[in-house]
Amino acid sequence: MPEELFMAKFLEGARDWLGADTGHFIWCDDRNHEPVNYSGDGFTDISAVQRFFSHNSKITYPGVMPAFTDLMRSSSSGTLGCNESNAQVYVRSDLYQDVMRPCDGRYMLYLVARDVQGSPKGLLSLLRSSSDKPFSSSDHKKLIQIEPYLRYALSGEAGGAAMFDSADHEGMVVLDQKGTLLSLMATQIPPSMATSNSPT
Repeated sequence: MPEELFMAKFLEGARDWLGADTGHFIWCDDRNHEPVNYSGDGFTDISAVQRFFSHNSKITYPGVMPAFTDLMRSSSSGTLGCNESNAQVYVRSDLYQDVMRPCDGRYMLYLVARDVQGSPKGLLSLLRSSSDKPFSSSDHKKLIQIEPYLRYALSGEAGGAAMFDSADHEGMVVLDQKGTLLSLMATQIPPSMATSNSPT
């Protein structure tokens, strides 16, 4: 399954599971780690995304976030605008004013996503509006819990060597082309599915 198609479904599930208003993924180039593509779930101000690609991604925001290419070289994850000490620095930054505010992203939960080889694939961000509550440390822990599954899913080779299958609200399963279970996010997955080595 193409990565972009997988990501659309993943963002929907992550958004629902973590109680976010919107989910976003900015794909990075394999060589120089610059932003090259965008996947989103929920409301997005496309002009704000375009501004990020053409301008904001190239800037370091002291106390908030490094330039996108530097961020991709890190293993960073966390929150912005929530309860951390730099919350007001984020709200005053051009990153918030130019990009996140038009997308109603008062609170952000983010993760640099990598494949199993450790190569950066992009930036996952989940947003909540100003009328919602900030992301908490427990929300961040939940995001870290799904990171290994995202890592495996982003490691599929071209031609469908790994595919994503949705079990609706039961969980997420990553299978190889032979149907062997590679990864499982189990919260409510039936035991029969967790032990099966073939697609259902």
